[in-house]
Amino acid sequence: MLGSRNMPSLENTPSFAGVRVNVYVGLFLLVLGTSAAQLLLKAAAQTFVAGAGLAQPRFLTALAIAGFASLATQLAWMWMLRWVPLGSGYAVFALNFLIVPAASALFFREVFDVRHVIGGGLIVAGVIVALGARV
Repeated sequence: MLGSRNMPSLENTPSFAGVRVNVYVGLFLLVLGTSAAQLLLKAAAQTFVAGAGLAQPRFLTALAIAGFASLATQLAWMWMLRWVPLGSGYAVFALNFLIVPAASALFFREVFDVRHVIGGGLIVAGVIVALGARV
């Protein structure tokens, strides 16, 4: 819980470049970042040419960008854990399971049907339940 004896109080909210950031806004930005990293990994995988070995410049470049994005979001997540309980923050990360399939349908023409919409609704409801009145 924010403000508990193990966590900094709301007055000590994170700041980035001198600007105070609401922890839930920060978490949502991290969700977008981790979703983007997953999409970049998919894009990297699509550049790989089977049978051509690993020394493929286009693949290695895409993989490096995806790897950097993944590392950057993991470091930002560790930084946010100074202010957010792990259980609450991880509940927000469940939104990745909605955003990634929707974005993969948009960018990679993958299937996104009514099952995904219903599942996404359940995920959003679960995040609201998990966070309780803190949303």
